[in-house]
Amino acid sequence: MDQQTNQLYPVFVFVNRHIIITGACNNLLLGIFGGEMLAGVWEKEQRNETQRSTENIPSM
Repeated sequence: MDQQTNQLYPVFVFVNRHIIITGACNNLLLGIFGGEMLAGVWEKEQRNETQRSTENIPSM
């Protein structure tokens, strides 16, 4: 039982490390793309806000 566990342990560690590394890379990519998308949405919102404020000024 112990010998079998000892043989499987390095494989488990390797797989675990691989999952952690790929997960970190995916999170990094998601963070970059998500950040760009959020920035784009935020810019649109800001543009809409400035349009609204300029539209509201003459009516006042």
